[in-house]
Amino acid sequence: MMARRYTQQSNIRTSGLLRIYYVALFLPISHNKRPSTQHSEMAESSTPLLADENTSHIGPNDDEQNSPSHYFKAVLKVLGIAALVLSALTLALLIANQIILGSAPLSWSPWWTQKVSTGVIVLIVFSIIFAFFNTFFNLPFLINVVADIGFTTATIVKVVNFIDAFPNSSWCQTRYGYPDRTPIPPHPRCEHWKLVATILMAVIAGFIILLATIYVLRLLLRSVALYRSRFWKRPLALNFPTGEITFQISLRVLRQESGRPSATEGEAPHGPVYL
Repeated sequence: MMARRYTQQSNIRTSGLLRIYYVALFLPISHNKRPSTQHSEMAESSTPLLADENTSHIGPNDDEQNSPSHYFKAVLKVLGIAALVLSALTLALLIANQIILGSAPLSWSPWWTQKVSTGVIVLIVFSIIFAFFNTFFNLPFLINVVADIGFTTATIVKVVNFIDAFPNSSWCQTRYGYPDRTPIPPHPRCEHWKLVATILMAVIAGFIILLATIYVLRLLLRSVALYRSRFWKRPLALNFPTGEITFQISLRVLRQESGRPSATEGEAPHGPVYL
């Protein structure tokens, strides 16, 4: 019995010593970890609940990606090349048509058709120049929009006038001489050249309609790109030059004596003295 009690007391003492050793060993570690834990808890509590996780990914290229010129680059490039090729073909056909109208044996000179064709040639030349620069160079977005609006309007007006100037029956009608009113029949090949001019002008009108369609598509795509860019939500930055404006005013008071001094010998009389 005594041995058993002694064994139990020794076990109790041993377990007590182990507890004291455990507390002495791990208590400093827990105290050292407490400030970092509190600091992390304070950092988490100070973090806003509605913080945007994507703000760290915002870079300087976001404005460039939201630019209107960033949208539909490939499609606008293809449309620009198509406008360039189509304008070049239309110009070649217009020059050929002008040569035919000037040399064909028609009853009357088609001066109105030639005048309308000249206006279309001028428009097509400007279209070729703009399509070339727009294809191989990066023009500003605003210039492209203004040019698309101008070319769309001009091509629609020109194609309507061009169709109105198509060959008619007066090109190969019988004329009458003056003053005896002798009938002059048309040239035997007048109808042939009239048919050639009609077919050629129909092809030209079709090309101009396609060109107008291209400009309309370009204008619509740029309008969609302008809407997607949300340009009205961006702050408008107005930078005024800094400088300094200085005004300097100088006043000079002139006093005039009331009396005139008498002239001394050897001195000529003089007028009033101003100080």
